Amino acid sequence: IVILSENGYGKRCRVENFRKISRGNQGVICMKTDEKRGGVIFSEFVKADRLFAISKDGQAIMVNIDQISLQGRNAAGVIVSRSGIHRAVQVLS
Repeated sequence: IVILSENGYGKRCRVENFRKISRGNQGVICMKTDEKRGGVIFSEFVKADRLFAISKDGQAIMVNIDQISLQGRNAAGVIVSRSGIHRAVQVLS
């Protein structure tokens, strides 16, 4: 699973790190969020080699999935884009 935040942080996580929950539960934390990292804007199971994000301003960001480190479920993530992707409109894998 690839997870990206508003301010350019991201991480990869194994699916096995997430427990199964039943209907009506509160959910599972997938990334530590705060003012520095921003909120989660993308979380998806990705099989591709690259990830593309396109902002409202027309800026395109391409990241190789291999360059995003594999971390635990509740880790903070690493910097994926210094310019941030808080204005991301579309994230493609």
